[in-house]
Amino acid sequence: MVEFAGTKLVVGKGGANTMFWQVGDGERKLGYPNDLLVLLDRLGRQECVAYLHAGRDESERRVLSREAALRFVPESGARIYGVTERGEKVVAYAARSNLSGRMSWMKVGSR
Repeated sequence: MVEFAGTKLVVGKGGANTMFWQVGDGERKLGYPNDLLVLLDRLGRQECVAYLHAGRDESERRVLSREAALRFVPESGARIYGVTERGEKVVAYAARSNLSGRMSWMKVGSR
């Protein structure tokens, strides 16, 4: 077990040729070592080490990937923060209404 950007990452041996991993409180996934290397490579190429979804009610949910953060349904006043290597929160996306009146995520800042 290791703590990565404030999120627990558990890795272990599965069967003869497989392994498992669990990110945060998510479900345990079973796969081959190469599958985990692909995941770690994708996480290493991100702009931020983790992301926080802050809803209108200021509740925060931590996710490791930008793609997972952008899956949250945008609502008025919601934001997605990027967590830097130093643990600082930087606004990465904000929920904005587009021309048709639908909410969508808009990139904010220089990151």
